[in-house]
Amino acid sequence: MKLVMQDARASRAFANAFECWGNPPLGGSPGTFNADYPVPLGTCGTIDIGLTTGETLAQSLANVDLLVIELGTNDEYTPIGNLGDATNAGTYYGNMRWVVETYLAAKPTLRLAMVTLQWSTNTTPNFIQQYANATVAYANSMGIPVLNMFTKGGVNSITAPSLLRSDLVHPNDFSFSNFYGPTIAQFLQSIF
Repeated sequence: MKLVMQDARASRAFANAFECWGNPPLGGSPGTFNADYPVPLGTCGTIDIGLTTGETLAQSLANVDLLVIELGTNDEYTPIGNLGDATNAGTYYGNMRWVVETYLAAKPTLRLAMVTLQWSTNTTPNFIQQYANATVAYANSMGIPVLNMFTKGGVNSITAPSLLRSDLVHPNDFSFSNFYGPTIAQFLQSIF
């Protein structure tokens, strides 16, 4: 696999997935990419790879065969809602649906894979597991391969201090190199 595009930043929620494409409201259509759009920790141009100002989402996806969607950690206080919620409902299910349907509308031949949030200590594990389960349920309903990092990421109450950054949410460098990254790589190799 070769990385040709990356649109990622820390603290992003599903509701902000297209902030660099005009920051449309939930359920809205993205505009064009703006590298100068300010986001936490810089601008869209400082955090993204392979994206050009003025391109539509479809143009940005032209050379992308597989897109991995890994969001959810920053959505933990968004109401979960129900499978089938409208794309502008403001629920976790609705927000996932908006993101997936927007990518597929921009490029119907795009292969998608989803990765759930992992275990962390910022809220109770049962609460986090509900969001991971919702991601799995939505992905399964759409026929999208999904990796449940809550159950397969290797993080739990004993390993968290060694595998997570000081925020006890995000994988540290060791964890990413030895657990998180390899688990996702094996998942992608097994499905594609």
